[in-house]
Amino acid sequence: DYFQSYNEAIHRCYLHAAAVSGRDISAVRQWVNKAEGHDAIRSLRESPVAPEWADDLEAIINMHHEALTNVFSGARRAYDCLAHPRVLRACQPGAGAGFNADRIITERAALFIVGTSGAQANMAPIITALIETIVNEAKQRAARSQTRRLTPPLGLFLDECANIAPLPSLPQLVTDGAGQGITTMIVLQSLGQARARWGADGTAALWDGCTVKMVLGGLSDTRDLESISRMCGDVDVEVHGRNYDAAGEQTRTFSQQRLPAFTSGQVRTLRRWHGLLFYEELRPIENALPGWWDLARYRTRAEQSVNSFAQHRA
Repeated sequence: DYFQSYNEAIHRCYLHAAAVSGRDISAVRQWVNKAEGHDAIRSLRESPVAPEWADDLEAIINMHHEALTNVFSGARRAYDCLAHPRVLRACQPGAGAGFNADRIITERAALFIVGTSGAQANMAPIITALIETIVNEAKQRAARSQTRRLTPPLGLFLDECANIAPLPSLPQLVTDGAGQGITTMIVLQSLGQARARWGADGTAALWDGCTVKMVLGGLSDTRDLESISRMCGDVDVEVHGRNYDAAGEQTRTFSQQRLPAFTSGQVRTLRRWHGLLFYEELRPIENALPGWWDLARYRTRAEQSVNSFAQHRA
C-alpha cells in the first residue's frame, strides 16, 4: 500500500504534466524510466487546474535515493504495455485523432476488442484503461440525465476478463452499474481465477452482485463445487423400504429423506451444452444451451459464413 500510493501520485502528476504541455504518452514513459522531474514539474506549475501537484511530484523526486529507486521501480512496470513499438504508436494517434469515449455512447456504437492469449499480459493494462474510460463516461452521462440512468443502456460483454480486462472496479460495477443503465456480462473459467485477480472479498462481492449466474460443468475446485451444491438447496426424496416381522411377514415402508438437489459431483459432470441458472430468488434451473449458430434465425447466416470461408481457403 505504501508504494501503491506513491505510484498513483507519480502517474497522476506525469500524465497531467504531459496533458498540459501537449506531450504524448511516450514522454510520460521516458519521464518514468529516467525518474526525471524537472520538465514535468515545470509543466505542472503552469497547470490551470492543479498547479499544486508540482509540489507533490517535487517531494517524490527529492526522496532519498534508495526510496526513490524503490518507488519508481514499481511505477515503471505500469508502462511495460508500451514497450512494443506497434503498441506505442497505436497510443500516439496525433491531435484530434484520439479515442473518444463519448462517441461510443452517443452514437450507440459497438466496440470489439480481440486479443490473443499471448498478448493478454502485455495489453491488459491498456484494454482495462480503455474500458474504464468508457464506463466513467457512461456514469457521468447517467448522473446528468433526469432518470439518473443511461438511455439507451451500455452493454459490456467481457469474456476472459480476469486475463485481458481485469477492471479494478468490476465488483462494484456489477453491483451498482445496472441501476445506472450499464449491463455487464462477465465470463470466467473459474472462481479461483477471479480470486487470483480480485482477492477473496472482491470475488465474493462479484459473485453476489451478479443478478444472473450461469454455472457450466467441468469445475474441479471442491470448495466451489460444494458451495454451488449448497446454493441448489435440498429436496425431499421418498425412500421405499421393507420390514419383516418375527413371522417373516413383509411390510413396505415409506420415509422422507432430505438430499441435495445437485451434489457437487453432479455439478462437476453437467452435460455438455447444459448449465445451472441461478436468478434472484428462483430455484436453480438446469438449462440447455444451444450454440447461437444452431438457432433457426442464425443458421443460414452461419452456413453462408462457413461456405465463404471454405471457398476463400480453397
